[in-house]
Amino acid sequence: MLSACRTGIFSETYLGNNISEPVSIYQLQKSILATFYRYNWLVVTKEDNRIIARKGTENDNVMLLVEVIHDNTGYQINYIDDNGYNIKTEEKTAHVNYSVWMARLRDSISNGYYLYDTESAAVLDSGSAPVEE
Repeated sequence: MLSACRTGIFSETYLGNNISEPVSIYQLQKSILATFYRYNWLVVTKEDNRIIARKGTENDNVMLLVEVIHDNTGYQINYIDDNGYNIKTEEKTAHVNYSVWMARLRDSISNGYYLYDTESAAVLDSGSAPVEE
């Protein structure tokens, strides 16, 4: 059970790695969606400058909800909510793997950014994340 797991350091926001400006919103959105897909996150909301995704499902005993806010200057990943991941915002502690998962998302988004052509919808690696209906 995750609640009995060791704890790690919690950060509510992970700033995106540097991407050369001007940032293509198209490329950045494709990279964000592909990253969520690659790491088995489900996209629950996709807006112009905000994508919300969930690790686990609403009915699971464990669920993690994050948002990626993005614009033409870059992106950041924000914690929204969880169930069963032992996140305590006041104490700044979380499931031992939380910081690893967030760093993996952050790095994959910035690394994947350069894989997308700004003129076509073709995805050069694994595709985009499914969107919950």
